[in-house]
Amino acid sequence: MISPLCGKIQLMQNQSQLVFVQPPPNFNPKVEVAACFIHVEDQVLFLKRQPHKTEGDMWGIPGGRLEKGESAQEAVIREIQEETSLELSSPLIKSFGKVYIRYTHVDFIYHMFEYRLKEFPAQIKIDPIEHTEYRWMCLKEALLLPLIPGEDECIFLSYGETIHKLTQKSVSDGVVSH
Repeated sequence: MISPLCGKIQLMQNQSQLVFVQPPPNFNPKVEVAACFIHVEDQVLFLKRQPHKTEGDMWGIPGGRLEKGESAQEAVIREIQEETSLELSSPLIKSFGKVYIRYTHVDFIYHMFEYRLKEFPAQIKIDPIEHTEYRWMCLKEALLLPLIPGEDECIFLSYGETIHKLTQKSVSDGVVSH
């Protein structure tokens, strides 16, 4: 039996590439975005976008556009606070670097970060204008959701070895387990 995760990986291999580690030819970024994988143990925080927003009804990690004169790290701290009410401590933020994303209608630079919490926050206050819900989940579970285009590729770039191990275990078990 092939696991749902393996099926999703196969679908990804058949899709056009959205995420690049080097700028693709004629790359012309209109914006820069910073986002953060916020962990508590093996659980990562994902937000579901409002249906009327760009990439509506899709899941992604918290983040948003850099403002003029703002560094990627400053932007991710601000965006996480605005979208979740969590306050990140600057020295504990780990940069995964940047990738270059090409959608059919726009090119942009995507800065990825990681932040590890010791325990689940007492409260997450999502911005109801931007998001409908939040969920803590393992990355393997997140890969089964409708993710913002390119988010799955970013997960594999950031956590590829971990995901590969989980996928291999799922295949050998014949099922996906959480």
